[in-house]
Amino acid sequence: MKKAYWIYGALMAVLLGILEWAEYKYFVRDISMEVLIGLLSILFIIIGIWLGQNLGLSKSAESSSNSQGFDPLKQAESIEAYQISTREAEVLSLLAAGCSNQEIANQLFISLSTVKSHISRIYSKLAVKRRTQAVQKAKSLHLVK
Repeated sequence: MKKAYWIYGALMAVLLGILEWAEYKYFVRDISMEVLIGLLSILFIIIGIWLGQNLGLSKSAESSSNSQGFDPLKQAESIEAYQISTREAEVLSLLAAGCSNQEIANQLFISLSTVKSHISRIYSKLAVKRRTQAVQKAKSLHLVK
């Protein structure tokens, strides 16, 4: 880990040196504004490509997320088994996304008291007492992604 910090620090120092050199050359009129902009563009393109390759999702992470994929058939079976309405399923998916009651009300264009009623019915149908328990159980039953 320390090696990565040293490499990153050295790379930043070199990049800063290049930028300072280009700025100096611009001020003493050795290079024009177009050349300076071109150098900066190339520099940022290289940094962007490097960041995209190193900080993007690895192929193994993508394939593991697909192998644990969401099964819509299991969702339909669970919704039918627990007698969850379409609106309650929408509320449950927004709960799983971490939305507050007010955010759910705003997104579904319903009142706050209606959201609370839906959540109360979801709690009773899933036999849970708290929001986190409802989300956890819904995920285990394939009711939400």
